[in-house]
This record gives sequence, C-alpha cells and structure tokens, in this order.
Amino acid sequence: MNRAAGHKQIEVADRLGISPPVVCQRLSRAEREGEITPEAARERYAGACGDRDDGMKRRIAGALSEAGIERDKIRDVMGTMRRIMDELRAEGDAFELDPAVSDDLTGMGLTAEQIAFVVGLAQGLASRPDL
Repeated sequence: MNRAAGHKQIEVADRLGISPPVVCQRLSRAEREGEITPEAARERYAGACGDRDDGMKRRIAGALSEAGIERDKIRDVMGTMRRIMDELRAEGDAFELDPAVSDDLTGMGLTAEQIAFVVGLAQGLASRPDL
C-alpha cells in the first residue's frame, strides 16, 4: 500500500474509532451481505484501504514467482490466466484447456508442472465472483 493510501486508511479508522484493518473487513462484509453495491464498496475500499486489486495482483504474482516462473514473464502469464478464467467460467465442469493457450504458456517457457499450477490457480480464482 502506498503511503497516501495508508494515511487515508488510518484517518478513516480514527474517525470511526476502530483499527484500519477493521474498516476494510467491514466494507468487504457489507458488500458480501448486500448492504452496499459492489461499485460503492470499490469506491469506499479504495478510499479507506487502498487498491485491493493491486494487493491481489501482488499475491498472484508472488505465487507465480514461488512456482518458479521468471519475473519478466509474470505479467504475460497473468494475462493468459485471465483468458483461462474466462474459459473456465464459460465452460464450467466441461472445461478443457484450449491447446492454443497451452501452447502460449509453453512458448513463454513454462514447464508442464508450471502450466498445471497456473491452471489450478486460475480455477481457484475463477470461482471468485469479485475477480
């Protein structure tokens, strides 16, 4: 989180008399329970907690890096993961990895084990409605 977002988070928490992480948790819960719209949640979350998409991207990039995927390939792999997630959502239980997508990942230098990791990660992320 950048310094300005951190200060904003602390400011909001101070105003509410609660700790900064609690603000973020309450906003997430309110969105899940339908108390506020997803759009309002995104606005409020960004103002109070920073960009949650950025944090998620960092965690995904970290997982890919731990799987041995080279740093300079992570952005391209994440783009391909998005395609896999879209495919998973469209095909559901009938999902089979498109050979062209597999070829793209192989062309990036990924091993079969790394491709399986990327597909598994995409499956977990595709099940999340907020991504």
